[in-house]
Amino acid sequence: MTERGTLGRALAAVAAVAAFALCLAVPEAPRAEEISLSIPEARELARRAFRSGDDALANALGRKLRLADPEDPTALILIAATSPSLGDAKAGREAGADAWRVAGSDGLRHEAAWYTSRAAAADDSWIAAQFWMRRAYGTAPDDATRDRVGEAFGRMRAVSPLSVRLSFSHGRTDNINGGSSSEWLVLDDSLPVGRLSGSARALSGTRTSATLTAARTLSRGTDHRTALTFNGYRTWNELSKEAREQAPGIEGSAFDYGAAEIGLTHSIAPGDLPVPDTYALALGKSWYGYEPLDRSARVSLGRSVDLPGEVDLRLGAGLERRLSLTGGEARTGRSASAALSREIVGVHTRFSFAARNVASDDANLDWSGASAALDLSMGEPLAGMHLSGGLTWERRDFDAYRIGFIDVPGGRQDETLSARLSLRIDAVGRMGFSPVIGLEARTTDSTISRFDGEATNLTLGVASAF
Repeated sequence: MTERGTLGRALAAVAAVAAFALCLAVPEAPRAEEISLSIPEARELARRAFRSGDDALANALGRKLRLADPEDPTALILIAATSPSLGDAKAGREAGADAWRVAGSDGLRHEAAWYTSRAAAADDSWIAAQFWMRRAYGTAPDDATRDRVGEAFGRMRAVSPLSVRLSFSHGRTDNINGGSSSEWLVLDDSLPVGRLSGSARALSGTRTSATLTAARTLSRGTDHRTALTFNGYRTWNELSKEAREQAPGIEGSAFDYGAAEIGLTHSIAPGDLPVPDTYALALGKSWYGYEPLDRSARVSLGRSVDLPGEVDLRLGAGLERRLSLTGGEARTGRSASAALSREIVGVHTRFSFAARNVASDDANLDWSGASAALDLSMGEPLAGMHLSGGLTWERRDFDAYRIGFIDVPGGRQDETLSARLSLRIDAVGRMGFSPVIGLEARTTDSTISRFDGEATNLTLGVASAF
C-alpha cells in the first residue's frame, strides 16, 4: 500500500508534460508541440500523481496505459485506487478484480486486493469488501503489513452493516455423551443403586462442530446501534469401535446437538447515566439427536465501565424462559455476571464470575450455581503463532433430586473444573483463516456417580485470525 504525500511544484510541472502525453493539445493549434512519454515514464508519472493526491490525473494516465495494454496490472491498480474518489466505485472494483487476475507477483496482488476492497466498500458491497481485504491479508509481504490489514479489517467490520463469523473444528473426544466415568450408580459415594447402562457411561469417538454468528445493522448513529443477530451451533458425532461395543445399537448421531437463535440488540452511549448500554432480545430453538429439544426466549442487559489502571469492567444480567418440546417441564433461568479485563505484560487477561438460578416444577431441573473463569490470550503472535487458554470452575446445587422412585438424600451437587489451550498458527493461514489446535480437559465430581465424569478433547479447526 503506497503512502500518499505532496510533491509540490515539481509534480505540477510534470503534469503539464503529461497533458501533452495524453494528446490534450487544442486541435486549433496545429503548431502545438507534442511531447511523448514512454510507457515506464507514464507509469511513474501516474504513480507520482496518485501519491500527491491528484486522483484525476492518475486515473486519466491509468486509462491511457490500459488502452496501450488492457492487461497492465499497474494501470488497472491505479484505476481501482482512484475511481472511487471520482465517483465510480464500480469501475474501481472491476479494474481491481482484473488487476488481481493478471498480477504476476504477490506484491501486485496485495495492492490489487487492497484497493479492490476499498472500492467495494465505497460501493456498499461489504461482503465483497471483506473478501478482498482477506486476500490483501493473505498476500501481505510482511508481519507489519498484515497487522495493518487486520486493523483495517476490524474498522471495516465495525462500520459494515453486515458481519459474519464462521469457524469449524474436528477432533477426538473420550466422552461424546457426557457420560459417567463409573460403571455403577452410587449415591453420595456410599449408597449403591445399580449398574449404569453402556450409553450412560462415557463413550469415545470423533466430533465435528461448526459455529456461525452474523449481525445486520438496522440503524446506526453517533450514540446508538441497532442490529439483527443470528447465532448457530451444530455438532456431528461418530462413535469409536469400542463405544459401539459398549453401547450396542446406539449411533453417534443420537448425541448430535444443534441450536439456533435470532435476536435484536440495541446499544447506546449512556454517558454518565447509571443505565445499561446494551439491550438484547433473542428467540431460539435447540435439537438433540435430530429431535427438537426446546424453545427459548431471552432478554439481557449489559454495561461496560472503565476503571482506573486501564481495567475494563463488564456487568450483565439476563432472564431466559425455556419450553420443552419433549414433554418435560418448562424452566426459567436468571443470571448475573461480571468480568474484568486488562492487558498484563502483553497478555490479554480476563477474569469473570457468574451466578445463575434455574427454577422449574421438575426438581431435577431446578438448581442454582456459580462459575468463575480466567482467560489469557497473547496480544501479539510469536513466530506466526497465537496462544490462548483458560481455566473454568463451576458448581451446581440441586436442593432435591429424584432417580426413578428414589429421592436422593441431600439432593445433588456437581463441581466441574476444566482447562483449555488453543494454538492458532497464523504462519500457515490463508486469507486470514488459520488452523487452530485445541486441547481441553474437564472433570466433574458429583454426589451421584452418574454425573461423575472426565473428558479430554483434542481438536483441529479453522478460525479467523482477526
